Amino acid sequence: MSLERIVANLAQKIERRCFGKYRGIVVDNADPEQRGRLKLRVPSLLGSEVVTGWALPCVPFGGAANQGMLFVPERDAGVWVEFEEGDMEFPFWVGTFWSKPGGESELPHPNAADGSDDGAAQDPPT
Repeated sequence: MSLERIVANLAQKIERRCFGKYRGIVVDNADPEQRGRLKLRVPSLLGSEVVTGWALPCVPFGGAANQGMLFVPERDAGVWVEFEEGDMEFPFWVGTFWSKPGGESELPHPNAADGSDDGAAQDPPT
């Protein structure tokens, strides 16, 4: 296989990957295997209607039978989501965050089209 083909294949593989943390919302926490898995919505990546498959928990202690601790978030709770090796078929949740009631975003609103401040963010103190 030529070097160009190898690079093209690698670029195509990386192009379909999603790295980093994404905000998710818990849709289902009733894991039939009782492993702390969650079904999630990740609106910024998958849209507001798509629900992931079961996302495994990522916890600091555990890994063996009868070892570790886990608190499973309730429905509609905010969780941080990542994907194993960037593959969206393998989600896992790594922690939680607090959000406003109803799952509203806490992100500031962008400036208006003319560049003026719409009052959502404050200037830093001088």
